Amino acid sequence: MIGIALALIPLVSMFSGILILKWPVHKAGLLSTGLTILISFLYSGTSVTLLVYGWLYGILIIHRYILAYFGSFFLTFYLMTNGCFEVIGKNLKRLPGGIVYKVFLLSFGVAILMLSAGAGIDWIAMVYAQMGMGTWAIPVLIDGACDAFSQFAYLSTPITVPTTVYGETFGFTEADIAALLGRFLYFVIPVFILGVLAVLRRDGKKVTWIHVGSGMVYGELLAIAANFLLRTVNIMGVGVLLGVFGITVLMLGNWLGTRFGYLEKSPEAQQSMTREEKREFLTAISPIIIVSTIASTVSLPWISSVLKKYVINIPLIADQVIPFEIFQPYVWSLLSILLSFLVIKPRKETIDQTMGLLFKRLIPFVIATWICSGMVFTYNWSGMVINAENQLILPPDRIEYNLIQILATAASKAGPTFYIALVPFLAVFGCMLFGHELTSTLFFVRFHFIAASALNITKPLVLVVGHMVANLGIVDVRKMMRSLSIIGAYGEEWKTMRFTFVLGLIITLIMIPLIFFAFT
Repeated sequence: MIGIALALIPLVSMFSGILILKWPVHKAGLLSTGLTILISFLYSGTSVTLLVYGWLYGILIIHRYILAYFGSFFLTFYLMTNGCFEVIGKNLKRLPGGIVYKVFLLSFGVAILMLSAGAGIDWIAMVYAQMGMGTWAIPVLIDGACDAFSQFAYLSTPITVPTTVYGETFGFTEADIAALLGRFLYFVIPVFILGVLAVLRRDGKKVTWIHVGSGMVYGELLAIAANFLLRTVNIMGVGVLLGVFGITVLMLGNWLGTRFGYLEKSPEAQQSMTREEKREFLTAISPIIIVSTIASTVSLPWISSVLKKYVINIPLIADQVIPFEIFQPYVWSLLSILLSFLVIKPRKETIDQTMGLLFKRLIPFVIATWICSGMVFTYNWSGMVINAENQLILPPDRIEYNLIQILATAASKAGPTFYIALVPFLAVFGCMLFGHELTSTLFFVRFHFIAASALNITKPLVLVVGHMVANLGIVDVRKMMRSLSIIGAYGEEWKTMRFTFVLGLIITLIMIPLIFFAFT
């Protein structure tokens, strides 16, 4: 009982700090990480060396995200300081269709394509801010929409990293995970769509039953397309092709709806653009077009499969290595920035403003991300040692001191039926406690396999995939931080989380029978 209580203390501290005390994530995370390190050292007997390297491993294993964010944030702030978002927001109003259509086009169409291409979707937060969306709503409108598809993206780290870290140990591949994820999409995407509509309604926007009905149909079309693509192309090309499909369906549906009078035309849509306005608009969106084109091209399966081979395995400690891909998303973001300079000429004033925003808004977000990620491997490596063969192992006589093992053993005592039903709840809390779906999954892969072994569950990967689906986007603290940092509202995560926590629990209840269904 003492071990269980100690293992829970940092998690309770993280949850309470953000949701109850309204602390920014880096503050709550720093306290929780400190408690985890202290408990791992005093109770689990983990050496100082392993504590340090476990934290570093947690930081470095997510380097793909961090490096990509530098390029994405810079490009977003560069557009901002050059007034591009005002131009984009003004011209978005000219687009036929109401606010719901425009949100769907951005969040379920353009965002899927750009996220899947590794191009970054941070600029969409700026557009939503220009459109007058509430700050609490913006993270949900972005990540609560397109995030269900990030698993199949060029930046598909939520699949690739767990497979890299645990795939060989537990015998699963990216394809195994993808096949199971596809089965959940038929149910998950419509729920995400309902969630986005609920956010819009709560934010004071008009939502009708036509929006609900057409949204459900659109969600099922996306799910059908995703499952078809999963059977026909490389996993890393699914998201890009699905994004193109999603945009095409929306634009076609909007054209038919406005043509036959089912959808209203906004007054601004009647106004034609002057030649100067067209030039101004094309200049404003050119960096977005550049980064989308480059990133989408290199993420296509026949190209990405070649580039993916260029990997350097950087040794860290014992047999633990950090795989560093030479060609990864940040490369294409940086190339896009250089090409964008040819269209929007850099000036000292705008570069200084961009760098100032980068340090002010990106750095706290990165620090919070590192803290949360480092905490995961402090748990995972607790009680471990390096043996004579220079391997990081958990000796049999120290199993009871591993914090993950303690929690998994305690959870398995609930029995297989209750444990399977508990998986989505663990995902919701894991995503909130560790800041992101990736760190949540990394924390719980060993947890689920240990518990499945104790309960004689023959398909433990179903538990892992059910966990992945349940923690998608809706309660993702790190993505909330990213969107709010971009618009200058970092530290207000609790406002979003108080809504998304309830929404996450609803998704959780729906997920329970789906996980049982996946076992059949």
